[in-house]
Amino acid sequence: MQMKKWLGPVIYVLLMAAAFACRDQISLLLNHRLSLMMTFLLATLLALFPIMPYKVVIAAAGLLYGPWTGALLTIAGSTLSGVLLYAAGAAWYRQDAERWLNRFSGLKRFASYVDKHPFESVLLYRLLPVVPQWALNVYAGLASIPFGLYLAASILGKLPGILVYAYLGSSLFSRPLLALEILGLYIMFVLVGVWGYKKRSAAKPDHS
Repeated sequence: MQMKKWLGPVIYVLLMAAAFACRDQISLLLNHRLSLMMTFLLATLLALFPIMPYKVVIAAAGLLYGPWTGALLTIAGSTLSGVLLYAAGAAWYRQDAERWLNRFSGLKRFASYVDKHPFESVLLYRLLPVVPQWALNVYAGLASIPFGLYLAASILGKLPGILVYAYLGSSLFSRPLLALEILGLYIMFVLVGVWGYKKRSAAKPDHS
């Protein structure tokens, strides 16, 4: 079992290094209209190995395929990536929950809330950039959040941001002012959400 725990991270780091070494070629691929299947696989790869901001991937997909198809491709790719990390957490790291909580302070608040409100917890942490998304995926698996609930909350939580950035990519050159206005409103929404989250967390400290 200990060997399995080390094998997963080692493989991940090696693949991450390979993706980083090929980042220029991957960036060039984002500028070309690939087949839908290849774009889906590329979206999955870049969600699993975040060598560049995923917002760039979403915007590129929106530019090449339009907002709806671009959003569908990237939400499918990021969801598959999340499912793989969820499975890794459930299969290999279920005994390491305390270590994860100590590593990411935001997960402590997530853990204190998730037992009673698992759906709302995943949804909130998808909407707000409080902890790294890959950490949330792994922790959801090791915390035994029901898979169907995790999947539904993840998709709903990611959907607003993905739709915004896919639309930005599709309209940045044709309607730049409207695109910037939408981006500004979305950023304001996220900032207000983070502020409210932190204020609520400070007012209700974790007593667990």
